[in-house]
Amino acid sequence: MTPDHKWRIAAVEYYNTLPYIRAIQSEPLLSSRILLTTADPKGCAAALKSGAADIALLPIGSMCDFEELYLLGPYGIASDGPVYTVCVFSDNPEEEIYTIRESSASRTSNQLLRLINTMYWKEQKNIVPDDYIDADAQLIIGDDAFSAHKKYAYSFDLGSMWLNITGLPFAFATWVSTRPIDLQFQQDLMKAFERYTKPDYLTNLAGELKGILDDPERYYQRNIRFRLKPEHIRGMRLFIEKSGWKWNLVDLSTY
Repeated sequence: MTPDHKWRIAAVEYYNTLPYIRAIQSEPLLSSRILLTTADPKGCAAALKSGAADIALLPIGSMCDFEELYLLGPYGIASDGPVYTVCVFSDNPEEEIYTIRESSASRTSNQLLRLINTMYWKEQKNIVPDDYIDADAQLIIGDDAFSAHKKYAYSFDLGSMWLNITGLPFAFATWVSTRPIDLQFQQDLMKAFERYTKPDYLTNLAGELKGILDDPERYYQRNIRFRLKPEHIRGMRLFIEKSGWKWNLVDLSTY
């Protein structure tokens, strides 16, 4: 690559990705070498698939759309239990929910809901498309979930439910490319991600967002996990296996 080459990166546009966006925009060595775009999870997957992005924060449910993927490092969006922003919301208690509307923004979360439906509920719910009107409940993800917690009487956290079923945490997305990336750039990017996901930075970020998010410190320190552990990878494999999809991550040397 020429010295003036700019890497095209697609990142999810939600608050859970803000530390990564800050890392890209605030580090001089990175910001001058990156063209950053943001989109919902489906949009990030589409950008990588079309070649509009070299690197993306890719939802794991979209991995099956690629022949091979290169994991850039142990960073992504995950949970060790309750994730808070991937939930089924309803004004009905669990036993009075019969129909759940999918999210229009995330294939991964929709598939996770389908697996939970077959593995968790004794009486399975009817999962309907996102444009279905008469549903008892709906899957809401990302920033919209913050206001949904105030609006609805009941919430059912998919991160918690997956952990209860499988004993494994869930990884929703991870940083990947469709080809090997320049090693020095990759190392610089991962070092920046490490700095901007440390507890002290997350505490400062949470302070900025008080009054905007409910308990942002809890969200960044307890609900969202930025560094993926080996058990997150095992959870990813199980998710893909149970979905009947192909595992195509090339490099797992980080783990």
